[in-house]
Amino acid sequence: MNDAANIVKELLSKEDILNEWTRYLAAYRVIEGNLALFDKLARCRDFREFEIAVYEALRVKDRVKQKLRENVKSQKIELYGGLEPEHFDVGKEALKSIMELATRNPQAPRAVGALIASLGLAYGGIKEVR
Repeated sequence: MNDAANIVKELLSKEDILNEWTRYLAAYRVIEGNLALFDKLARCRDFREFEIAVYEALRVKDRVKQKLRENVKSQKIELYGGLEPEHFDVGKEALKSIMELATRNPQAPRAVGALIASLGLAYGGIKEVR
């Protein structure tokens, strides 16, 4: 198995970390509607690009959380699986974990970024009510 595959495998084994990123990025997608961030994460050529994309995602974290709470309360967004808006947050340990993985080798930033971006896009536990 190559280095990038090993990193993906390791990240997949960190279920709590992966769930935090998946749910947060899914909320980001619904609230911000910025799909360019997902492209940036998935196409990182080096750690610097990964770092910038993660910063961009987290820079608006408080706004995403606030709008999510408001939109769930006003029934503009539905959450599934018994989840509450507080479950769509990413913390310091989850950030440290993906940063550590993304520094392992030159292929790591793209592998980590593509995985969390893909899972955030695929997540079905949050939907806009139309």
